[in-house]
Amino acid sequence: LEAFKAAHGHCDVPVSFAAGDGYKLGQWCARQRTRLKGATDSDERQRLVDLGLSMDPLEDSWRAHFEAAEEHVRQSGNSSIPVKLITAEGLKVGAWWSRQKTQARTGKLSTEKRARLAAIGLHVDR
Repeated sequence: LEAFKAAHGHCDVPVSFAAGDGYKLGQWCARQRTRLKGATDSDERQRLVDLGLSMDPLEDSWRAHFEAAEEHVRQSGNSSIPVKLITAEGLKVGAWWSRQKTQARTGKLSTEKRARLAAIGLHVDR
C-alpha cells in the first residue's frame, strides 16, 4: 500500500488492481476494510487510515461530490447543476446529482443526505 501511494499519490486502490508481482492489492484493501470495520480503537486500522486508506470509500466519494456541488452552488449563486458538470479534478458532479435524484425517487437516499442537500439549496424532489 505504501508503494502504491508513493507511485500514485493516494491510497484509492481499485479492487481489481494487482501489483507488478501479481499481489492483489485492491482485494487486500477491501478485505482490510471488512475486517477492521467498527474496530475504531485498533492500532492497525489507525495506521491504515493515517496512510490514507479510506475505510468507507463510497461515503468519501459522496462527500467529495457533495462538497463540489456545494462549491458550484456557492460560486454560481443558484442551485442549478448542469448534468455535464465536471470539476477540474474530474468529479462528475452533474451525473452524481442525477443519481441523487434517482435514489430519492426510488427511496434509496437517506434522510440525512436529503437534509444535507436541501441545506445547500439542492432539493431532490424538484
